[in-house]
Amino acid sequence: MALRRIPGTDQQYHLIAYDKHGDEIADADGSSAREAALAELASPAAGITDVFVISHGWQGDYEDAIRQYDRWEIGR
Repeated sequence: MALRRIPGTDQQYHLIAYDKHGDEIADADGSSAREAALAELASPAAGITDVFVISHGWQGDYEDAIRQYDRWEIGR
């Protein structure tokens, strides 16, 4: 799932996974999380003003990264 919502908030983030070679891992439905994020960033209707890029590391656990990111609350 490329677009994730932080539980209990209206905040969301794009989760883009890469393998150890730096190649994007497609979402379960075969879509590209990277392309979805870029499309949203390029859309004037999205009204995006700030972008944060965070890297969990390629040797990190995918589920642990989701648990970590889902605990964020920006602006509180």
